[in-house]
Amino acid sequence: MDEMKLHRHLYFNGNEIVGGVDLGLGSEENGQEEATDVLVFMLTCVNSRFKLPIGYFLIKSLTGQERANLVNTCFDKLNSIEARVMSLTSDGPACNISMAGILGAKFQPECPQPKLARALSGENIVFILDPVHMLKLVRNTFCDHQILKKDGKVISWQYIVELYKLQEQRGLYLCNKLSKNLVNYHNHPMKVKYAAQLLSNSVADALDYAWNVLKSKQFEGSEETSTFIRTFNDLLDIQNSSSKFASGCKSPLNPETRDRLFTRMDELSAYVFSIKKYLSIRVHKFIKNHNLETKKKNEKEAYKAYPF
Repeated sequence: MDEMKLHRHLYFNGNEIVGGVDLGLGSEENGQEEATDVLVFMLTCVNSRFKLPIGYFLIKSLTGQERANLVNTCFDKLNSIEARVMSLTSDGPACNISMAGILGAKFQPECPQPKLARALSGENIVFILDPVHMLKLVRNTFCDHQILKKDGKVISWQYIVELYKLQEQRGLYLCNKLSKNLVNYHNHPMKVKYAAQLLSNSVADALDYAWNVLKSKQFEGSEETSTFIRTFNDLLDIQNSSSKFASGCKSPLNPETRDRLFTRMDELSAYVFSIKKYLSIRVHKFIKNHNLETKKKNEKEAYKAYPF
């Protein structure tokens, strides 16, 4: 399931007003308010190559409970035609996390439980956060916080910026796709490929080369940043494997690779859970409040200077 933005517009098509909120309930309240998004449910076959949209809803906003009700309705209809549902995949906004919690999934790091409550009735349905969307959130967090820490070692966004500057100055790229769009991701926040190209082994290799071979002082201490990038590169490869002929972390999950991939996933998970923010939340709140107080002070001084 996923959402897409709509152009807000109500118009009469000759028979009825369209463009309003419509949850498929047939109530008179439908269409009274402009829809801003469309929530789409798509069926993806796991043992064949086809995808089939099975429903969409024109919405403005939905609570976690309302989303859970729509998901249960979807499950019931699929069950009525004897279609076996194995998993539900969505991106990670708070409303979808709330929906998954209502459906029975739990996300506590110490004891995660991805199975939905319907599994108790015989259906083994697992909730999955879309890996590529999660990778974008990792990239956003890394850029917004600038500095993270792992066992006292610094993971810094500045190394990414310095690598971009080095490659631009020399006119040569160290076998990676690091570009202005990747560094200034705010201009293209929805493009998954920019996050995947940034958190890739090629960028980690370039950082290691810049320090170990070129001995550039601005890359001193970049080893942990390289490890951080490789970690999320491997996480995406394991969860996004699509070829039975792939190797390494992209290997398909089967009896021969199961133990190796699960062991690697445990190692990657332990690494991710050990990452900490460099600045505490209290410091961020202090900075935010300080900036707000400074703004109010400047407004008062401006009002005194120009008392209209």
